[in-house]
Amino acid sequence: MRKLRALKKIPVFLFVILLTLDVSVLIFEKFGAAAAGTAFGDELGFSLRLLQIPWIWGVGILSILQLLVWSRILRKTDLSVAYPISSLFFPLTMLASVAIFHEHVSPLAWLGGLLVTAGICFVGSEKEVSKPAQAQPPEPSANPQEEKVPALSGLGR
Repeated sequence: MRKLRALKKIPVFLFVILLTLDVSVLIFEKFGAAAAGTAFGDELGFSLRLLQIPWIWGVGILSILQLLVWSRILRKTDLSVAYPISSLFFPLTMLASVAIFHEHVSPLAWLGGLLVTAGICFVGSEKEVSKPAQAQPPEPSANPQEEKVPALSGLGR
């Protein structure tokens, strides 16, 4: 019962906007890459051509909007809930590639996309949904020389 109440707090409208932006960015990237032509042997020219393509400018604008929507979602929802919902982006992108670009997606690829989404949802549903925790920056020490960076294992230390 508690989980149902928490699910009612999910900003569905914001997720619809986010997923639309996610898929749109990839569609714009595909159109932009097709318009830019090949990059082999002329990487600098390819990069300059990309900057002249309106689709690529659209990617930048949509990416900023994605960030704003995602930030708003994270203020209202736990990351452990938000990320699994955002994984619907995988099968939605596959649907868009079939509908817009007439790409062939094999049954195995469909299964893989759905399994990835299902796996992320299973992992995300493991924890009971609660009020989002407020991220707190670490307290600085009185003496900055005393602050120590934890050693990373596996980096030769």
